[in-house]
Amino acid sequence: MKMAKLVHSIKNYRCTSNAKINHRLALYFNWLIAQPWSYLMKLISLFLTTLISITALAKQCETIRVGCANAWYPIAYILPADKEKAGGIAVETIRRAAQSLGISASFNCHIPWTRAMKYMDTGEIDMIAGHYLTEYRQKNWAVTTPLLADDIRAIYTDKNLDILTLEQLTSLTGVIPRGASYGREIDTFLKEGIARKKVAQVDKNMAVFRMLQRNRVDYGIISIKDAKEHIKQLGLKDSIYLSSSLGLNTIHVSFSKKSHCAVHLEKFNQLIKTYHQNGLIERFLKQAEQSYIVNE
Repeated sequence: MKMAKLVHSIKNYRCTSNAKINHRLALYFNWLIAQPWSYLMKLISLFLTTLISITALAKQCETIRVGCANAWYPIAYILPADKEKAGGIAVETIRRAAQSLGISASFNCHIPWTRAMKYMDTGEIDMIAGHYLTEYRQKNWAVTTPLLADDIRAIYTDKNLDILTLEQLTSLTGVIPRGASYGREIDTFLKEGIARKKVAQVDKNMAVFRMLQRNRVDYGIISIKDAKEHIKQLGLKDSIYLSSSLGLNTIHVSFSKKSHCAVHLEKFNQLIKTYHQNGLIERFLKQAEQSYIVNE
């Protein structure tokens, strides 16, 4: 008896709910047809314009033009076997995501890094394959979810320096890759603080090591993965030392906000999350370990 009452109550609830929905739809329809024809045409025109604009933007992004560093292990670099091809975690992530969306991707790792940054602002490239996050980039670029985190270190040849903090670099001379950004604290120290006049900039990470070996500077700033790979391949295990961690930065790939391809930002975010979950990012790292060779 109780079950029969329950079934009867559910049926009454469904009928009542359906009646309410139908009543609301009828009210909305009556309101809609009561509007002036010109108003209805404006609504239809707005809907079609929005739909056409989104479709047009997606169609215009047939090839993603990507800027990248030429020797940033394991993020982006020119392949030693073919100077016209690029590799690295950021490069492979973009390549795989673009393929999933039915879009081609072309990589230019030969343009200077500072120029690539400007091209992101002007829309002359659609994406940048790997960068640290800064306030400016977060505001002016369409930034993706992080690919991985990077530990920033100072490298030096004088073991007695025993560098543990940024403040210890104040009285020393240093070198960084040109256009590099390591987060607010390190950037402020290197480019605006007391140490500003004592920090040189070079075009390649390899030049950082060469200046250290020639005793032209006291320290260089570089990511730990990049530093360890250079030290291993150059046989500098007993002559180059690593400081304690100076900062931890996230690495992203991002769209220029002036690019038609920026409409794919959320799709890229979803794919990057999937690549983390299925281990693809880790496989890209293993791939970089096998393909990267330090360019003398």
